[in-house]
Amino acid sequence: MDGMVYIASSGAEQMLNAQNVHANNLANIKTQGFRADLVQMQAREYEGEGFASKAFVMSEDAAVDFSTGDIYPTGRELDITIKGEGWFVVQTQAGTEAYTRNGGLQINQDGTLSVGGKLPILGTGGLITVPPYEKFDIAGDGTISIIPIGGTTPVILDRVKLVNPEPNTLYKGHDGLIRSSTAEEAEPDSNVRLVGGFLEGSNVNAVDAITSMISLARQFELHLKLVNFAKENDQANATLLSIA
Repeated sequence: MDGMVYIASSGAEQMLNAQNVHANNLANIKTQGFRADLVQMQAREYEGEGFASKAFVMSEDAAVDFSTGDIYPTGRELDITIKGEGWFVVQTQAGTEAYTRNGGLQINQDGTLSVGGKLPILGTGGLITVPPYEKFDIAGDGTISIIPIGGTTPVILDRVKLVNPEPNTLYKGHDGLIRSSTAEEAEPDSNVRLVGGFLEGSNVNAVDAITSMISLARQFELHLKLVNFAKENDQANATLLSIA
């Protein structure tokens, strides 16, 4: 009996974990630039002495869907999105670099340009500070320029750092930011282009996520039925042995 229970219970546990992943994806369906998490599982034989008579289900390293989300117009001068592949670079609370596709920029009280008023977005020269201005503009190559208050001539402040590292070197942290698995910081890529007045939405497909959750719920029920069947089978065997 224990072999069937072991297989079924490990499978049920992974079905719950997979449901949590899809639930988190659905919860972020309105999060700008969000990248959906993918679930990967595989069957593994139980390692130990004797024959490999048992197996269990285990989760593989989490993967991320790096496909782009839909973009939509906002008309806001501080909203930018990336055309095609590429990433914005932000500075984390630990002082390290991380990547995001969220281009909803804000200017903090100290003048620092940030994503959503939280994480500073980096330029090729580091942190970007924006003085009071009459007009703000970000060009397609990421160049930031303003017309200062009382001025008439545009002044270039910096250039948004845009990178495009290989997807197989990237992973998502618990904070939702994308990071590089290498120790080196990505170099700016001049091929990455921006569009102003637009934002990119989440790449989560609500229909696919809900369908997957329904399928996982049914598989979870099936695993529980196997556990109950193993219990009933064990009780029947115990009854037969007691008669003998």
